[in-house]
This record gives sequence, structure tokens and C-alpha cells, in this order.
Amino acid sequence: MDDSETFDTWRKAQCLEAVGKPGITACDHYDFRPLLAHFQTLAGDDSSAFISLMRSGKPTDHATPGDTIEEREAIVASLAAHMHLATAETITLLAEAMEFNAYFQPGIQWKESPARIAFRKMLARKAAIKAAIKAKAKAKAKGPLTVGYVVYLTRQKTRRPDLTLGKDW
Repeated sequence: MDDSETFDTWRKAQCLEAVGKPGITACDHYDFRPLLAHFQTLAGDDSSAFISLMRSGKPTDHATPGDTIEEREAIVASLAAHMHLATAETITLLAEAMEFNAYFQPGIQWKESPARIAFRKMLARKAAIKAAIKAKAKAKAKGPLTVGYVVYLTRQKTRRPDLTLGKDW
């Protein structure tokens, strides 16, 4: 920090450098640990910065052990993958699989590649999702995902067969 800039200007510049947001008020709880670690590093406390970055999110006070932010993000990623399969065209999925094969397995022909096997599994999942959507359409349900399906996926991911929805549902 030089004499010509104010503390607020310096702090906003540091926040932009650390998490890519223009100030602390623009940050959310996902930005807290990287931002804290950045300021700890600036203060010369590298060990605390490392610990801040390695620490897992705290479980909520009403959750079972292992219910952390990271686990919830994994569930969101799983739902996003299901939504991508439900809405993407087959040709798009093929292009993605072939691009993956060319990038991560250069020199391996498409016919012998593990990406081709993964693509076939993806098509089977897409067909299952499409069949479920058709069944829901007959039952006049809305959207490719229902609350029951989200609970089912969450139960699988968290290994909590007794999971129930809170009072918000």
C-alpha cells in the first residue's frame, strides 16, 4: 500500500486479486476462506493461510456428521450433470466425449477409447432420464426433476436413507 491510495482502495484491490470480486460486500460465504488466507499471507502468516485453505466447512448445527459445504456442492454438481444429460442433444454429448478423448487420451482411436465406453453409459443414463420425463409428462408433472428425485439423489450421495425434507418443503 502506498501513500497515495486509501485503505478502502487497497482493500478492494486485494479482494479483487484474491477472489475476483470488487470488494468484501460482493463476496459470499464461499469466498471467505480464500480471502482470509490471502490477508493472512499478506500479514506474513503463511501457516495460518495454509490451514485456512485446507479446512473443511463446518457442519450445520442440525445436520448429521459429514454434512459440509463440500458435500452439498458435490450434490449440486451431480444434479447439474443430470440436468445437462436431460437437456443436451446427443450430438453435443458425442462432441464432448470426442473432445475429452482427443485432449486426455491423444493417440488412442475412438473405437478403442475408454471415452467411447463412457459415452455409451452416458447415452443409457440420458435414455433413462428421458423415459422418466415421459412418465412424468403422462402424470402431468412439471420439469425433468421432481422433489422426490432430488431427495433420492441426496440420499444416495450422503448415504442417509432416512433423509427427510425440512419444513420449507
